[in-house]
Amino acid sequence: MPTQQDSNRQEYLDERRLLVEAELAISQTLDKALLTLSSGALGLSITLARYFVPEQEPQLSKVLLWAWSLFGGAVVCTIISLFTSQIALRRHRDILDTDYSNNDSSDSKMRNYWAYCTSLCTLVALVLFILGVIILACLAWLGLPSAQ
Repeated sequence: MPTQQDSNRQEYLDERRLLVEAELAISQTLDKALLTLSSGALGLSITLARYFVPEQEPQLSKVLLWAWSLFGGAVVCTIISLFTSQIALRRHRDILDTDYSNNDSSDSKMRNYWAYCTSLCTLVALVLFILGVIILACLAWLGLPSAQ
């Protein structure tokens, strides 16, 4: 018959395995996210610059530069978020290891500040991306030739 200690150990091992798998998944998606975001923003901005930004209107070029900056910031924040999430997962494993080795079944008093950092970076990346989309949409609307 399984004891409480056996049950705790199995719960510990299951959660630890999930954390390792999550860290691996994040690591594997890093290159995919970089490629997708970079090529998508580049392709869209080249299309907009070629077809929607007339050369005689330099203020629209400045708006395009703002959109590029926002998309670039979103990419950087996403990369930082992916990196800090790996650190957060390692930190959480360390907290689990400490709790398990101390035979402490109560909530840990140790904090995982890397998890907060990851959430903040993800939120900033999302806001920057949305602002970039809004600016590009406005740029496309302003740059469209009038139907006169």
